[in-house]
Amino acid sequence: MLVQFIVENFLSFNTRTAFSMMAAGGDEQHSDHIVTEGIGKAPPLLRAAALYGANAAGKSNIVKAIQFAQKLIQDGTRAGQTIPITPFKLGSDCQSSSRFEFVFVYQAVLYSYGFVLDSRYILEEWL
Repeated sequence: MLVQFIVENFLSFNTRTAFSMMAAGGDEQHSDHIVTEGIGKAPPLLRAAALYGANAAGKSNIVKAIQFAQKLIQDGTRAGQTIPITPFKLGSDCQSSSRFEFVFVYQAVLYSYGFVLDSRYILEEWL
């Protein structure tokens, strides 16, 4: 189960941005919307979440970031080919690396998997 997704320097996300499924304070009154069983030491999590906001606020880009990371994880990279990453272009750091991180619970254990990359290399990867 997804706890949090973090993206940095991708499409419209310049600084580190997190999409979190952690329940906020006050959500206890809606206990049927909160998962506490089978998540180990993870904080209480929401069963579902919605993305909403103004036009051009980044709703589609958070989905595109998750899709990009998923495709890269599934397909990997090929020697000699560039990685089709689209970094944030409006800042002075458009040549810097991009970061993707998934925090998730699997069989009651909390994991963090992520990677940092540019268009040529996977610079860091961790689990």
